[in-house]
Amino acid sequence: MCLALVSIPLYVKRKKMKLRYTAIVLVPILLGAAWAFSKSTVKEAPFKKDEALLTRIIADILEHGHYSPKKLNDETSASAFDKYMETLDYNKQYFLKKDYDALSKHRKSLDNELKSQNLDFYFKATELFNKRLAEVEELSTSLYDTPFDYTGKEKIETDPEKRDYFKTESARAKYWQQYAKYMTMNRLANKIEKQNKSKKQAEKKGEDFEEKSMEELEAESRKQEKKALATRFKRRKEVDDEDQFSFFINSIAEAFGPHSQYFPPQEKENFNMRMTGRLEGIGAQLQKENEYIKVVSIVPGSASWRQGELKENDLILKVAQGDAEPVDIVDAPMKEAISMIRGPKGTEVRLTVQKPEGEIVEIPIVRDVVVQEETYAKSALIENSKTKHKIGLIYLPSFYSKFGAKSGRTSSDDVRQEVARLKGLGVDGIVLDLRSNGGGSLQDAIDMAGHFFEKGPVVQVKDEGRPPKVYSDRNQNVAYSGPMIVMVNNFSASASEILAAALKDYNRAVIVGNHTFGKGTVQTMTDLNRYVGEDDNPSRELGSFKFTIQQFYRVNGASTQLKGVHPHIYLPNPYGYMEAGIESYDNALPWDSIKAVGYNAFPARKLGVDDLAKSSKERINKSDVFKAVIANNALYKKEREITTVSLNLDTELAEREEIKERNKNFKELFTANEDISISSLQEFKPEEEEDVIKEKKERWEKQLSEDYYLDETIQIMEEMIARK
Repeated sequence: MCLALVSIPLYVKRKKMKLRYTAIVLVPILLGAAWAFSKSTVKEAPFKKDEALLTRIIADILEHGHYSPKKLNDETSASAFDKYMETLDYNKQYFLKKDYDALSKHRKSLDNELKSQNLDFYFKATELFNKRLAEVEELSTSLYDTPFDYTGKEKIETDPEKRDYFKTESARAKYWQQYAKYMTMNRLANKIEKQNKSKKQAEKKGEDFEEKSMEELEAESRKQEKKALATRFKRRKEVDDEDQFSFFINSIAEAFGPHSQYFPPQEKENFNMRMTGRLEGIGAQLQKENEYIKVVSIVPGSASWRQGELKENDLILKVAQGDAEPVDIVDAPMKEAISMIRGPKGTEVRLTVQKPEGEIVEIPIVRDVVVQEETYAKSALIENSKTKHKIGLIYLPSFYSKFGAKSGRTSSDDVRQEVARLKGLGVDGIVLDLRSNGGGSLQDAIDMAGHFFEKGPVVQVKDEGRPPKVYSDRNQNVAYSGPMIVMVNNFSASASEILAAALKDYNRAVIVGNHTFGKGTVQTMTDLNRYVGEDDNPSRELGSFKFTIQQFYRVNGASTQLKGVHPHIYLPNPYGYMEAGIESYDNALPWDSIKAVGYNAFPARKLGVDDLAKSSKERINKSDVFKAVIANNALYKKEREITTVSLNLDTELAEREEIKERNKNFKELFTANEDISISSLQEFKPEEEEDVIKEKKERWEKQLSEDYYLDETIQIMEEMIARK
């Protein structure tokens, strides 16, 4: 998922990430404890009683409770083996080739070991890794004693898929010498850039600036990098037995799909916090991927959302409190990273972030709780002075609901109100923006579809081994029947896909953008202690397990899983240079289809999609902005394959400058359409101060005016209005 640009650090430079996805839809379920493995099969082994019980329960859930169950066999064994080896040593920095060869004897026998609960591989691999970790830690102590030479032609291969395990200890030592130099060079480059920026700011203000010499900056970089590496070793050594075993269990679980995940008791608590919306003070849903912390989504109304720079797919490399020195969080446990990122409202955290296109930036965020009003649907009026047309925009950040509470707002009701408001202003067409909407309430998606057509089926939901259940809108009242566009992107998921698919299948709206995420499954979170028998007596809480229980299907019978929803009109994808969505996940459930249900679609000719797509393509071909998006994608794809990185400092600085200049030039390409005026209709609390309200309105209006995807969507809507 991250580009292989020559200016990015080793720990984020690879062709593809193995993703672990967090569920969007959670529903309760209670299964009987009909275990696949009887207690008589348990053999004597150096295995704790609780872990043996945990292994047996999870194995049974995966084989008998999962929506798409697989057998624990040689195939799932090999997948689990590969994943655990990757979890232990993702970058192939510790193990020797002879270690891998020895452990490979277990590659297709983990299923048998799991059933017997005599997990030789787990103990051998974990013990051997700890031994190699200690060896590397010892050799690393002298790596930073003298200054590095950054003037040569030396290079390092950063893609572990292009490197084999080390044949000898001396080969491993040579690699670590290069690695230490590489990491120090990146830290030094950061310091040089920061000093140059501060110097320019001081000169602009006419202030004195005390500049550090290159020797001083290099010495600081070596010292700090030595400390950072020592911290990484310390973190790895301090992983407790419970967490280490959870890594292994999850390696097995992921062989059944990317949504199967075990949560130890403490990690379940962290998961609950990540799902609440008050995400660790900044409002970014985070995810651990091997050694790295990745941003999965931004919570609408949160501090990160309002600040605007942190985005999905960003990798958080370092965390600093206010003006303090940044701390490297590579290899940090999730709980440690979260504790550093979260903090009291009003305090500042600075995140050093790796962008998908390769740029490393520092993002300051003032911690805050989610501003609830910003999570709700809001609308804007778009007026064209040339055509005199009025277009309504409804932005929906999520499918929120009361979820059983006596009071509260629902996204379905709010969207209906926004539609009524826009109709009252005499709009000629409505755009519903579902970009980056990760889903939420299924019922709200069903009800919302019914705002735009008379009653009928909206989605099918299927349990394994049972006929699909059809969910329908039964309200005959239609809130709006005029021209309509739905905007989607790669991060529109789950409930967003259900709504977009229904409106597409009914020929009710033109879908514009990129294919959606492909999240067509439902997960449940179950307490594993529910499965404990009378004679088991575990000594502690076993934790929880998340797994897939259902799959969504459209009314036309096609699943939204994997393929997502493809738009009628494609716009150049800003993330087209990388894999995005479920299709990039290992072991994702495949796409399939079931029997369609009867529904009364509108005539396809009324949409005139072919003509609209042809006109849009002609505009895109003439657009400097979209030409640049396409060109950048091609360039990034090419650069992504360049994984051998120079250890020359001048080369590093030049390539960083090239990336910054490229991004700067791109941002300057788009100019707002002077014929278009945009007015926010967002409502605010009566007690909010006028200047705060004004600032919020102006900020959103500016954001909309600079949105070139919205600009093209407006052009499509103009043509739809002219044709009706």
